[in-house]
Amino acid sequence: MRTAWFVLVVRGVRLGAARFVPVVRGVRLGAAWFVLVVRGVRLGAARPPGGAGVCRS
Repeated sequence: MRTAWFVLVVRGVRLGAARFVPVVRGVRLGAAWFVLVVRGVRLGAARPPGGAGVCRS
């Protein structure tokens, strides 16, 4: 019986890991998107309004 339980546990762990992997990938993708958005916002904030070529710091 112990071997049967062990097999079930291993299968459950593998299923859990298989479900967990896409979540981790999604989180990483979300983090990458967030970084890109933050960079875009910083770039947009660094550019002066009106599209003037002079940077005001």
